[in-house]
Amino acid sequence: MQTLIYFILVPMVYIAVATFFIGTTLRLVKIFREPKHPSTLQIYPEKTPRWLWALHDTFLFPSVRRHKPVLWVFLMAFHVCLLFLVFWHLELVCE
Repeated sequence: MQTLIYFILVPMVYIAVATFFIGTTLRLVKIFREPKHPSTLQIYPEKTPRWLWALHDTFLFPSVRRHKPVLWVFLMAFHVCLLFLVFWHLELVCE
């Protein structure tokens, strides 16, 4: 039993860390070798005021709602619950 515990606590941790760093390095090499994509950071079609439509796209996910409405419902429920969780934990920190 001691051998199993030692194997879980020592070599497997080093294997996990090495796997993480090797995988991250390989992924970064793959990303940096790909051709660069021209990006414009504009919202199409352009609407004014831009900052308001940028907030709309950021927080309400209209493209997700248009293409996968069921996913959008669960996505919004997840984010609202996460927001409530953060606020309720802030109450504990303030005490």
